[in-house]
Amino acid sequence: MFLERIRRRNPELIRAAVSLHQAGEIPANCYVFDAGTFERNGELIRAAANASGLRLYYMTKQHGRNPELFRRVVQPGARETVAVNAEDARILHRHGIALGHIGNLVQVPRGEIPKVVATYRPEVISVFSVEKAGQVSAAAAGYNRRQPVLLRVHGPDDVLFPGMEGGFRLDELAVAAKQIMELAGVEITGVTTFPALRYDTAGTQPVPTPNLATLARAREVLESLGVTVTQVNAPGNNSSETMEFLAGQGVTHVEPGSALTASCTFHLYDDGLPEQPAMVYLTEVAHQWDNRAYLYGGGFFVDDPPVPDRASFRRHALVGSDPDQVLEQQADWEGTGAAGGGTFASIDYHGILSTAGYSARVGDTAIFGFRAQLFMTRSYSAVIEGLPSAPRLVGVWDWAGHRVGGGIE
Repeated sequence: MFLERIRRRNPELIRAAVSLHQAGEIPANCYVFDAGTFERNGELIRAAANASGLRLYYMTKQHGRNPELFRRVVQPGARETVAVNAEDARILHRHGIALGHIGNLVQVPRGEIPKVVATYRPEVISVFSVEKAGQVSAAAAGYNRRQPVLLRVHGPDDVLFPGMEGGFRLDELAVAAKQIMELAGVEITGVTTFPALRYDTAGTQPVPTPNLATLARAREVLESLGVTVTQVNAPGNNSSETMEFLAGQGVTHVEPGSALTASCTFHLYDDGLPEQPAMVYLTEVAHQWDNRAYLYGGGFFVDDPPVPDRASFRRHALVGSDPDQVLEQQADWEGTGAAGGGTFASIDYHGILSTAGYSARVGDTAIFGFRAQLFMTRSYSAVIEGLPSAPRLVGVWDWAGHRVGGGIE
């Protein structure tokens, strides 16, 4: 979905990725990042946040918790990252990257809480229930600490994505908050939700979800109980262009993620936004069968937003071995799995391309552009710097953040 935009706005990333793959330096099933563009996008986001008085927690899940990338956008020692789960937090800690927030989308499991509290020491932990707050309190009190927590809240009309429901109902918040305030090992710091923004494809402008108004009402409830609310956390579709709007709604903290690679929904429909494309997915033709080219899989967790006319939408890849010619050699993508294409499989052994009008060869490079969630894949991630004039491979990392090739650790 984002491929055409990458081809227009950052063709040198595609050329460099193909060249390094054909030279054997980048493996198949690998997300390739343009470090310079990623860093500049981070600077744009930081400048916009600073201008609006907002604090940043950069989301790490979309980018494979890659330490090289986040060292480039996070200020040294600052707790400016958000982990979607305990594994994210463990990888960040191993590389010396401080943790700001954990628990908004996935709460910390009971057995992981002591290590998170004592070793990773996040600025805040989100909780969905009094019971989870009690687990955090017990762990923190055992270390003679009080862990700041955010209460994830929701109102009757809020947007809740399927499988991601949870939190304190607004009409039950006061009773629950009073119970949590009695716990010795936690301190209520503020409130959070997901998602705070949605996008109108016709107007390409951010539109608040009902969740944003729920945050404001939840803050009032907590303050009426004597809680000093220092954090109103509003993740979801954050980018440099949304900071001023969110600050005007009383938000204090934001969690940009896909904006670092210019792959928010807003970037899809508005080509004038300042962030530039900084990521492609690269894989390789493994074999051919029945007029299809089968590609090595492992990274086809495609998280593209809906398009207005889904029925007529076709996803494509750029395929070839020549860094210049590949920009013009396009093939239709037919899905994943061994069943024959057109669907997603639970295990993406292969991605499948049509060979109609194109003679694919074993070993050819295939380049895709889509919004991704690397923490859900078994993909490598590679970082290139020096684009556009002097590209150099900084390194290759596996899904768990271990360096496996390129550069010097």
